[in-house]
Amino acid sequence: MDSIKDTIQKPYEDLLTLPLRNVILYLEKQFGRRFVVEVSRCEGDFSYLMKIPITIEDEMRLRFAYRIGRILVDAHGKGVARSWFSGGNCLLGFDIPLCLLRHARSMNTLKEILTAAETFVSRDKNDDEKRGE
Repeated sequence: MDSIKDTIQKPYEDLLTLPLRNVILYLEKQFGRRFVVEVSRCEGDFSYLMKIPITIEDEMRLRFAYRIGRILVDAHGKGVARSWFSGGNCLLGFDIPLCLLRHARSMNTLKEILTAAETFVSRDKNDDEKRGE
């Protein structure tokens, strides 16, 4: 079993080094094209997104979505990760993480969403360790 630190650290390293195309393809595979279009706020469809230069804000939202998605998928699988993005979150004022991500205009908002995901994973891993799993 990976440690909490490993679960959180690897996506951070990828966040900085992975080509944007690979980030987009990972998000599409795990969460679907609609998710990618929502996060990027792209006016066109998915194929359009892969061809155009995007703003730095769009890129940061996609990269943070990747990091958050990797943390959640690696710890709990695709189904739980999808549910986490689409359900209200008490650490985010019961807002829906995907909506916050889509409308994020600052690094602080992106960091808040990331912290909520890291907290979710850390709590569950700590609970598993307490139960001896």
